[in-house]
Amino acid sequence: MRKFELTVLGCGAAAPTPYFLTTSQLVNIHDHLILIDAGEGVQLTLRKQRVKFQRIRTILISHMHADHVMGLPGLIASMNLLGRKLELDIYGPQELESFVKGVWHKTETHIDFKVNFIAVDTKKPAELYRTNSYKVVSFPTKHRISTCGFRVEELSLVWNIKPYSKQKHAISLQEIVLLKKGE
Repeated sequence: MRKFELTVLGCGAAAPTPYFLTTSQLVNIHDHLILIDAGEGVQLTLRKQRVKFQRIRTILISHMHADHVMGLPGLIASMNLLGRKLELDIYGPQELESFVKGVWHKTETHIDFKVNFIAVDTKKPAELYRTNSYKVVSFPTKHRISTCGFRVEELSLVWNIKPYSKQKHAISLQEIVLLKKGE
């Protein structure tokens, strides 16, 4: 069975409290981990969920409010400290890269793995990337500043029907087309 899970790491607080943490969600789709937003305290909640930072493949940032980005520079620094070697793709507002690199510069933090910052156009929907089994799409949302939402869509499996099954069950070409569509 293919996995598709959403874990809410934090919501409902502009600042962390003992009961509510700032915005962060973790999507596990087919064992690919995608972090959506990285509010303050995201490292602690990832640890409480027993998520290895190194398994996060992609980070999506919706907008530049502090409760969505303040945990990001530290999370990436911790990934580095823990020996990450794999590249990390981060999708978000144009300003995100200068913000994160500015924090690293001021704190004299050096990152030894490749971090790719990809700017997202918050004004129109766009497919950000696609794998063989899912795709990630951004779309505009309404807020006080430029922002977007993200949708992770599972792609349909392509079904292969073995030649002997066609013969054994007398499946017509029309029925094969319907089966491949999932009907």
